Order: sequence, then structure tokens, then C-alpha cells
Amino acid sequence: MFFAGKYTSLFLPLALACAASLFAGGCTLLPGRDYDPNYRQPLGPEATARPTPEAAAAGIFKPQTAFRPAEPVIPYTLFVKKDNYVPALYEPPEDCYLGAYILSDKAINYDIAVFEQTTGVKHALYQYHMLLDDPLPANWILECISKSAVPYIVLKPRDPAQPFDRAALAAAAERFQAFKIPMFIQFYPVTNKYSAEDYTAFFKEARALFKVYAPLAAFIWGVDSETVFGCKEYYPGDEYVDWAGIKIYEPLNSGAYPNVFTALDYFYFQFQMKKPIIISELAVSHFSGTDHAYHTEAAAREINDMYRRISEAYPRIKAIIYMDFNGFEVQSGKASRDDFSLTREPAVLDAYLNAAANGRFCGELAQPEVPAPDAGARTQLYKSPFTAWRIGGEFYISAQSCEADLGVKGLGRYSASVMIDSEAYYSLSAVMPSDGYELQIDTDNQCIVYGW
Repeated sequence: MFFAGKYTSLFLPLALACAASLFAGGCTLLPGRDYDPNYRQPLGPEATARPTPEAAAAGIFKPQTAFRPAEPVIPYTLFVKKDNYVPALYEPPEDCYLGAYILSDKAINYDIAVFEQTTGVKHALYQYHMLLDDPLPANWILECISKSAVPYIVLKPRDPAQPFDRAALAAAAERFQAFKIPMFIQFYPVTNKYSAEDYTAFFKEARALFKVYAPLAAFIWGVDSETVFGCKEYYPGDEYVDWAGIKIYEPLNSGAYPNVFTALDYFYFQFQMKKPIIISELAVSHFSGTDHAYHTEAAAREINDMYRRISEAYPRIKAIIYMDFNGFEVQSGKASRDDFSLTREPAVLDAYLNAAANGRFCGELAQPEVPAPDAGARTQLYKSPFTAWRIGGEFYISAQSCEADLGVKGLGRYSASVMIDSEAYYSLSAVMPSDGYELQIDTDNQCIVYGW
């Protein structure tokens, strides 16, 4: 893929890293229009021009000049490269951190060194779950430091019925000042048990306190894939978040896995322009409590496919935390009926080792550094939610893609368009600016990269 190489630009000074969260993106793709995960672009035999009110008002729809293609129509994924990007705290330019939760895997004695020896993979992040008023896990943090790993701590309320305990919050933040080290803190993963107004106010208070007591910590806002479609109202704002996270569990049901990419795509397209994205919990079952059967080969394929697809098609996903636990041995809600562990089944372990060997995944934290004077602007790759189509030797994109991805407006002056299922598409070569922009085309993977 196009973003498999390494950028050579250095990071900004650590003192400026927190300001990276102010990077102005926009999760709304067009004014008044959000990404719709259920929207598809089928290729039907009939095409009747019906402009939307928005398109008609903008003067970007010209059905009288469109034609239906006679040649095969081939879908392509469009990636857009943009410059002047300011990275978030500890965000790697292109790589994706490997991380794991191992504190419920007694087969490796909950030990980082044993886990890495078993998997043969160095991990950058290790995760720990604690309640807001728990003491800080000092010994575990020291173990992470001794293994050159970064602690990733998930903070949850003691009492879900009364989660907004400000005294407990202040005391918890103060405890973190004992360690002046890089750290990831995921604060209060979103649930629908709280009102959005109360949740965002409390999150903002937490961010302010942790900036004082744990200034080297990257602050993560996270959601569950099962409730992701209502998450936007719980987002506290760019200035309070360094990374955006999503939890993805894949239990088995009659030997099949759920389609997690609908939820992932929704979250990804809403937040890729705002923040680097972390899969804060990823778990793939190989033993189902539903049919009480092993599905190790299916799990191996799913792990390989998940990591491959992320490495190839999701450049804004910059970290993955794998949840290495057996749900029959721990209490973890719905997940307790499945075994998600990595280290007990050779086929599953081999699949993870193979997946982690991809050159995009890394096990070392990127340290913020002062950029060289001649380093130039940092670039960042984004994935368009809109499909591009290849017809013969030409590529066509929608009016939405022209505006949201290329920043091209006033399409009324372009008359060479095709109709695909009642929607007008414009020649990419005709609408793209001529000054310094170029296309990179990967016909094998059906991808296009547009940018400088």
C-alpha cells in the first residue's frame, strides 16, 4: 500500500505536543451531512437524474451533460494526502503501535517478558483497567518501564450509578503525579448510562486535572462499537482529547463473526480528520460458549484479516490493543462466554505473529522531537468515505468527494460527468488542481492516492 513507507519528518517539541489535539479537522463530511454507514452505491441498470436539494442549491448537478457508462465500472478506494498536519502526542507518522492486555492470561503468568517471548513480538503499549479510586498500580507501571513499554491505563467509575465523583477525580489525578513518564490514559469509556451533558463536563474537568498532574500522558476518549452510532454527542471536543478509541469484540455465534467494519467505518470517518485513532480493545474468539466448540482456524483467518485490513486501508488507526484473555476465567460481561486468548492455541498464536510482522506495526513509542529546519510540512493520509469508480482508463468521483476530499466547489462549470445509479460523477483528472497535485494508482489493490 501507499502509506507503508516511513516519513522522515521529526516530531514537534514535547512542550507543543498537547497542542496537537487542537488540529482542526471536521467529522462532518459536508454541511449538514454525516457519514451514513448504511449508504451504498449499487450499480443498477437504470439511471435517472434526481439532484438532491443540497446539490441543486449548490449548482453542482448537471444531468443534461451526463451519460451512462457502457464499459465496466470498477470501484476504487480513494486516499487523500494532506499537508501541514500537526501530530497528536506520541502519534507515529505512519506506523501503528502494537499493544496488549495480558493481566488475565494466567498461561503466561500475566508477565510482559513471558508474553513477548511467547509471541515473539515487541509491544509498545500494555493496558491496565482500574477504578477511579483505586491506588495506582506502581509495581505494574515499573514493570512496563523495565520492559521499555508504555503504560496504558483505563479509568472507570467505582459506582456506575454515581460516576461523577469530583473529589475522587481530584485525588486520582493527584496520584498520577508520582510518575513523570509517557503514559496513555483512557478516561471513562462512553456508555449510554450517562447523560451526554454530564459526561462531557466531567471529562473536561478530568482533562484539566491530568494536564496538571500527568502532563506527559496522552488522553484518550473511547467508545464501544456496539453503541458507536450514538457517540458523537458524548465527544467532549478536540482540545480535550489526544486520541480517539473504539472497542471491538468479535465473539463467535454459530461459528461466524459479527461484521465489525460497519461500526469501525462509522467511527473512522467521523473522527479521522480530528484525531489519531486507537482500537482500544480488540478481541477475536476462538472458542465459543454458544456452541462449545473450537474455531481456531476461523480465528486465525480473522486475526490475519483484521490486522491486514487495518494496515492497508486505515492509515489513521495508529494503535491496536489486543485483549489476551479467556472469558471463561474472568468476569467481563457478554464477552465472558468466549475465549479470546492468544497464547494457548498454536494456530491463533501463529496468526497473531504473522499479522504483527507487517512492516506498519511497531513496538516502540515515537518520541516528540524538534523538527529539522528543512524538514518541510508533515503530511497525513486520509481515507475517503466516498467510492471512486474506474471506467476504462479514467477515474470518476462524486460531487461530495470533490468538495470534501479535494476541496473543489462550483462543479457547475464541469460538464464531463457520468451517471452511476442516478448520481453524477466527475472526471478526477478534470477537477483536480493542476499545480503540484498528482495521482498514485494501485490497480492490484484498487486504490488511488491523491495529493502533493
